[in-house]
Amino acid sequence: MTPEEARRIIVAAVDKVTHAFNAPGLLARRDDPSADIAFSELEMDSLSAMEICMAIEEASGIEIDLADLAAERSVNGLARLLLSRAGP
Repeated sequence: MTPEEARRIIVAAVDKVTHAFNAPGLLARRDDPSADIAFSELEMDSLSAMEICMAIEEASGIEIDLADLAAERSVNGLARLLLSRAGP
């Protein structure tokens, strides 16, 4: 898995659950790997956060939980964690 693939998995999961990237200013940043997006900008509730974790695991086969989402706090941060758990 590459960093770009890890980020795409996170973005796809968030988009699938919340459609938050349709908000002004976020759509342009969604596809720009250099633009990080804090989860607080996505205005998701705890149920959405749980669904995002499940969508990430479904897409990657790597377990992500709510504590990971809270600890990383951004799309790129969570993508780095996903990448680190993917192994070589």
